[in-house]
Amino acid sequence: YDEIREQAAAYIERLGPSTGSVSSWSATNLKDEAAALREKPVDQCIEALTADDSAVRRAAAWALFESPFQRADAVDALTAVLDDPEVRIPALRALALL
Repeated sequence: YDEIREQAAAYIERLGPSTGSVSSWSATNLKDEAAALREKPVDQCIEALTADDSAVRRAAAWALFESPFQRADAVDALTAVLDDPEVRIPALRALALL
């Protein structure tokens, strides 16, 4: 164990300190679905829940999940998309915070 720990410490020392910050999204290569609507007003996110494009509906639900403001105004719209398999999980996550 000590030998492994010493070898790991030597590798870490060779790497040196971090040269900058990396956003959690780019570090994990995950898709940031809420990005398109994250900074938009809640009423615009509610309207986007009825879009034809499922990616827009998902973005709206995730943005509402992340929003600290007036999420309660979106209860009816979030409930309406629970039958949509593309949007169900982010809508449930947003509703669970209420």
